[in-house]
Amino acid sequence: MSDTVITCIQQKNIYIEKLLKVTEQMEAACAEDNYDGFASLLTSRSEFMKRIDKCNALLLKSIEELADEQREHVRKILWGSSTDQYPAEYKSLMMLQRDYNHHLEQLSEQNGIVEALMKKRHAELMESIQNKRKATV
Repeated sequence: MSDTVITCIQQKNIYIEKLLKVTEQMEAACAEDNYDGFASLLTSRSEFMKRIDKCNALLLKSIEELADEQREHVRKILWGSSTDQYPAEYKSLMMLQRDYNHHLEQLSEQNGIVEALMKKRHAELMESIQNKRKATV
């Protein structure tokens, strides 16, 4: 199996961990109603997502360069379409992908929390604006 495949998954794990930390910071900022550095958090978040996209592109290219049997094993491991047993050489890939999937689940949960907090704040601001408009009429 290609070292590039392993390296790409390792890099994706690093970037998703950083993405998780930024999302945690966003959650804390929303909970504290402190949006001063929010724009820079969004920028950081966007950069990590772009880096994951670049890793994915390189990963797909590297997978296509593998021999047929290896390519099939790697695809099944990365996209979770199989519970087959694989040779020992695939163990590190399976563990890295398992970690990535776990981080992805955590990120999904955190995104939901941040989204809910932001929607709540938006509703509060809209209500405040409407109340101010009524008061001036």
